[in-house]
Amino acid sequence: VSQSRYQKWFAATWYTHNKRILFISNENPASSIIGGIDAILGAWNPKKMRIGGWTESERSKIEAITYISKLSRGEVIVPKWPLSSVAEIYPMVDEYAPDIIIVDGAYLMSARPDGGGKGWEREQAMSRALKRLTLDKNKPICATLQQGRQGWNKKAERSEVAGTIDYERDADIFLAAIS
Repeated sequence: VSQSRYQKWFAATWYTHNKRILFISNENPASSIIGGIDAILGAWNPKKMRIGGWTESERSKIEAITYISKLSRGEVIVPKWPLSSVAEIYPMVDEYAPDIIIVDGAYLMSARPDGGGKGWEREQAMSRALKRLTLDKNKPICATLQQGRQGWNKKAERSEVAGTIDYERDADIFLAAIS
């Protein structure tokens, strides 16, 4: 199961609890994020969005999700573009006032708008910038990182997070996905 799918499941669950979610994806387009959340809520295969061929049963599920969405007080906000730095998240938090922030592909961001730093220094600064954002805005953040190539196709281990152990040090909770 991909980490992105976990995040979509979290977003779908929080949405049904009338939460406002800022879902930033640096790996998938906004349509894929919203479609994936809808697929979880409606219990249909998200691949259908790409291949088509909807059955009558699936069409009725789409109608049901459309109806449920109109009644919900929850909201999922997905920027149409990737964000290159944590600094770009601050104004979005101020504008949209989410209950929670999800960042898919956090490892593709930098701590500073100029993208400064290299290697472990960049990773360490990124990790601390996410933690500072959480503390500054009093908002929980769920961010995904890439597993290191040495652990590819194996159970994810904390020591195999790409780049550094700094993310583990700064995270309050660390979940590993198993493919």
